[in-house]
Amino acid sequence: MNVTVNKLTSNLKELSRRTESGEIAWLQASPTVFNWDQGNGLVASIQRAGGPTQRVYQGLVSKAALLAAGIEADDRDGGQYLFQVVEKASKNTVVSLSSKERPELKGVLERIFSTAQASVDVSASKVLDELLGF
Repeated sequence: MNVTVNKLTSNLKELSRRTESGEIAWLQASPTVFNWDQGNGLVASIQRAGGPTQRVYQGLVSKAALLAAGIEADDRDGGQYLFQVVEKASKNTVVSLSSKERPELKGVLERIFSTAQASVDVSASKVLDELLGF
């Protein structure tokens, strides 16, 4: 791997680490899409296509965006991942990383998706605890 790919991978691993530690709060837009509004006009999203859930849901990352990134909804190899950062005001995509186009990033993108999913589960458990008076 070259220096640029190493830095990119390192940054993505840090994003996953911060999600695991609770520093980053993801919201679930659909069963396969998680969004993180950074509060600075940028929204990051991680989406899984293929794998256990075959349908592609509309969110900040659309089916058209997946297709443009070369990800087909029927990928059956455990899924593909698309990480994007979008400017809220202009809706311009400023970062788009696809595990189909960049297979060397699949592991770290899958980890971001998994940690985002787990962080939403932790938040849901806290809300349920409150509802139940725990």
